[in-house]
Amino acid sequence: MEWNELRAQWKNRQTETVPRPTRPGPAARIWDTVRRRDRLENAAALMTGLVFAACVIFFALAGLWMTSAFALLLVGSIAWIALRLGRARRQIPEPDPEQPVLLFMRAERAALETQARLMSSTFAWYWGPLAFGVIGFFASLRGIDPVSFGYALIVVFMGLGVEALNRAAVRKQIQPALEWVNEQISQLENES
Repeated sequence: MEWNELRAQWKNRQTETVPRPTRPGPAARIWDTVRRRDRLENAAALMTGLVFAACVIFFALAGLWMTSAFALLLVGSIAWIALRLGRARRQIPEPDPEQPVLLFMRAERAALETQARLMSSTFAWYWGPLAFGVIGFFASLRGIDPVSFGYALIVVFMGLGVEALNRAAVRKQIQPALEWVNEQISQLENES
């Protein structure tokens, strides 16, 4: 559905004869990708969280308190990340023919800006807590040695690599979508 057609339908609000509007422009592809990735990440988080929850109990019963503590840190980090992502996803607006198009586009812009911030800072809030937890978990089982040090470097470099990839995705996908949304908002404000 073209943007001008959507805008006309949205303005007319003939909801009984017009199908529910779809999200226009480049943001539609981004949100489809984000939701698909979130479902995959949530499934992985659930399985990983259950494994580490079992590790908390198993290692505590074995008297390995440090290992159990790092497993608990991982369970907490996984839950916190899932909650943070869920809160961000609730910001994604759904097209509603009863809502003024300008309000929808402003909500779309806010959601894209939130997504850009999240993706540009994954090492601080996503990889950092997980990296600390898995490095500590591994080192508490193996001890501090060259293998643990090498493992720690691999985990840190993986996190930094994901951060770099996310920042590139923000530049290549989210920034153009934000520019498009801002252009649509400007056009709508000029029409008003």
